[in-house]
Amino acid sequence: MHFRPISLLLALTIAATAGYGAASSPKSARGTPDTAPKQTILVFPAEAIKSAMTMNAKAFHETYEGIDVSTTGLTDEGFYVRYEHENLVYYFGPIANVSEGVKWRDEMDLLRVRLVEKRPELESSIVYLIKIDPSFDYSTSTGAKPLGATKP
Repeated sequence: MHFRPISLLLALTIAATAGYGAASSPKSARGTPDTAPKQTILVFPAEAIKSAMTMNAKAFHETYEGIDVSTTGLTDEGFYVRYEHENLVYYFGPIANVSEGVKWRDEMDLLRVRLVEKRPELESSIVYLIKIDPSFDYSTSTGAKPLGATKP
């Protein structure tokens, strides 16, 4: 069997844009249906970026389970590469320092460019490096400090 590069993110992005993992129309505080789909937020080790370039989705998930932080958010301090498209968000990290973070962000951006070449509708996806600081006051901001988005 021949494995195509970047098939993991492509397959997962297809699933996310088709409504996989979306909420089943819960009611908001005012009693009206909430039409916004639930974001699927998963965390992987930074090294998974390199694997995503060569593994198919099945092989990737056998190697990397991912941690679902859709309801809890990130709590580990450090730098993370964030890939997002519509209701799918992947964090890769934590990464100890900014120079390593930039290296991994650039790898992920290369993967994103390859994805867009295959599926132009993914042009709105974005990759950037953030720093998570657990001591940050989340009630006044997101706590994520973008350190450079990459998007053509």
